Amino acid sequence: MPNTEPAISQDAAGQAAAQQPNADPARPVRGAPAPWPAPARAAMTEPIAPTPIGVAHGGRSQIHEDHRGAAVARLLLDPRVLDQAATDGLSEFSHIEVVFHFHQETRVRRGATHPRGNPAWPQAGALAGHSPVRPNHLGVSVCALLQVAGLELTVRGLDAIDGTPILDIKPYAAEFQPAGPVREPAWMRELMAHYH
Repeated sequence: MPNTEPAISQDAAGQAAAQQPNADPARPVRGAPAPWPAPARAAMTEPIAPTPIGVAHGGRSQIHEDHRGAAVARLLLDPRVLDQAATDGLSEFSHIEVVFHFHQETRVRRGATHPRGNPAWPQAGALAGHSPVRPNHLGVSVCALLQVAGLELTVRGLDAIDGTPILDIKPYAAEFQPAGPVREPAWMRELMAHYH
């Protein structure tokens, strides 16, 4: 038997939900369109295998939590992945954002722990910190761009070690940063006090 129930517009659906005080706001009213599409199952189960665009060379050879600001490294970009023109215009920027893979980390944290194992700081979830011990071992570092020579970039302050696979590079633009005040817990400020 075909469905003869009339379609309800989103405005009408919102009014209908408002008239039902015990209605679950996350559950659409019958006949109303869903507020978001159902996620594709494959998107959450199929692995993603990004291709590195280059490698970090020099800088720090060992993992250190702090004092990364003075380290100078070169980002050697792969000509099999990028054309020489890929860095055109990049030298106009003072800083870049580097997305990289924590390639020496094998542990995975899915829950919470005390940051850096310090019991004085409250437990924080894997997504509430910058630890390399995380599901996909991805890192992001903002560093000073000292020189661009084709597919070779010289940077200072890269939070990665020699041999680190580089996944992406973007110019740092102040306009992409938050427009309002930034809120962070006190433990994060303490943790980052000697980062640079």
